[in-house]
Amino acid sequence: MNHFCKEASQLQSDGFERGLTVTEHIRLRIHLLICGACRNYSENLELLNNIFQGMRKQKKIDKSISLPDGDRGRIRAALKTASDSDN
Repeated sequence: MNHFCKEASQLQSDGFERGLTVTEHIRLRIHLLICGACRNYSENLELLNNIFQGMRKQKKIDKSISLPDGDRGRIRAALKTASDSDN
C-alpha cells in the first residue's frame, strides 16, 4: 500500500465521522479515479455503512451506541503500530 492509498483510506474513514474539506474531497476523488483497489475499498465501506444504517432504522442498533474514546485510542494506536511495522 503506497502513501496515497493510505491517505485515501484514512480520508474515506474520516468521511463517515466528519465532513471532508473541499481539498480532501478532491484529493480522494482523483485518487479513486486512478486506483481500483481504493475504489473497491470505498465501495465496501459504503456497503457496510448502508447495512448499518438499515439496522439502525430497524432499531436493532441503538443510535446512541458509540465506541468509548479510550477504546478508539487503543485501536488507533494498534493500527499505527501495525502500519509502522509494515514500513
